[in-house]
Amino acid sequence: MREKTKYRTIAGTCVAWVIAGAISCLPSMQAQPGVPTYEVDLFWAKLPDNWVVGPLGGVCVGARDHVFVLHRQEGLTEAMLIASDRFDGAKTRIKAAPVMEFDAQGNLINSWGDAKVLGDYLHDCQVDKEGNVWIAPARSGFVQKYSHAGKLLLQIGKSAFSIPPMEPQRRHARRRMLIRVRTNGVVSI
Repeated sequence: MREKTKYRTIAGTCVAWVIAGAISCLPSMQAQPGVPTYEVDLFWAKLPDNWVVGPLGGVCVGARDHVFVLHRQEGLTEAMLIASDRFDGAKTRIKAAPVMEFDAQGNLINSWGDAKVLGDYLHDCQVDKEGNVWIAPARSGFVQKYSHAGKLLLQIGKSAFSIPPMEPQRRHARRRMLIRVRTNGVVSI
């Protein structure tokens, strides 16, 4: 019995030395110095000169690294449209399409959307694995699925839906709608 115990002790010690040696031979890993920094490129999005963009509603990225930007046309005033910019001279300014698609370099690839169909106060978007764009306008009561080219494929909910009044501090949180499209195709609203 003593011989088995002696053998187990020697074997356990050898295993411990092998593990310790393997750990000491691993390449040393160091944390990156500092936190990564990002720089805003104010001129990344290349838009037609006469387009006016309202407040940002949502941003989502598709499989080809194309960035979809939703802007809120209802945030644009008439004064913003008729104001002349020192760079564009006398060009007539128009509202940009509510949905704009950019490539990774910021080139405008496609734009689409009818503000009357999309609804006001665009809030969230997601791109599914087929390239369809899901959009949730806050304060609307519905979520819409569009083809990559901007054709309405599906609407969940009704535009006549209204949210009951709440206490002022909770009203904003209740009106936001979020979409999550999972890789298996399941949509959470």
